[in-house]
Amino acid sequence: MVAPLRRQAVAHAVVVALQVVLLLSVANAMREQTWFTSSLSLTITDGPPEGASLNISASVDAEGAHQEVDLFGVLRLLRWQNERDPTAVVPGTELESSDAFTLDLPGPSNLEEQTERVWTLLWVLLAMTLGRGATVPFERAGRLRAWSHAVTSCLVVVFTAMLIIGTPLAWASSLDVGERIQQPEVSGTWLIHTEAGGSTSATLEGVRYTFHGSGFDLGFIPEDERVAAIESAPLTEDASHLAWSGEARWDLPKWQQDLVVLGGLAWFAIPLLLAALMRASVDAPSPLRSAPPFEDE
Repeated sequence: MVAPLRRQAVAHAVVVALQVVLLLSVANAMREQTWFTSSLSLTITDGPPEGASLNISASVDAEGAHQEVDLFGVLRLLRWQNERDPTAVVPGTELESSDAFTLDLPGPSNLEEQTERVWTLLWVLLAMTLGRGATVPFERAGRLRAWSHAVTSCLVVVFTAMLIIGTPLAWASSLDVGERIQQPEVSGTWLIHTEAGGSTSATLEGVRYTFHGSGFDLGFIPEDERVAAIESAPLTEDASHLAWSGEARWDLPKWQQDLVVLGGLAWFAIPLLLAALMRASVDAPSPLRSAPPFEDE
């Protein structure tokens, strides 16, 4: 019975060592590499400013978010804004105004809070894993190791979700692009009969969201036709119809993709395989050669 217990202790020690190495590798990658890259692109596909587009890209690492904003077709947007009637609004809405066309994207503050949580959870995982490794020489600590492994496995899932999903969402939630894009004249409701659609796809490389929409610009509809246009879609779409499409996505770096695979092996697949092998060795029948020889009568 001593040999199986010794093999079991060695197996536990090897798994703990693998988990510690993986956690330290993740900590090193979090310090020196990009956590994720994100982008948003929107293009007007129909209407007076057709071809105008907005592209926002960002890369996030331990130092924060590094953002770039590119606006194409500025002259088309300004011409469209100058030719339309900025006072055309749906009755019952308010008219707002601002001084200039600006796009302000400051660094998100809650990203720092999210990354602090990620780091804290990583150190908790490392401490619990080392503590479980310290109990390997003690045979009576088997139940404690089992509970510790179950807790750390759950925390690994939470940590991976915070790093891969929570951090990009923390960055995106602070952008608030719709509030930060200001036009010289912004009416309360100037786009009528709007339609929107989209789809989301997720893979190990990241998440992609494609979207599209359309509507009628009330500022391009003659004043005597606006009441009827508000009630139903205009018959002519030449000047007032607008349509747009775009894509929002975030891409994970190679080391985060490896984290998903290796983390699944180190905390789930390998421990389950070892448990099955050990259970099989305990339940295995005694070999035939250990039975006493038959005596001739």
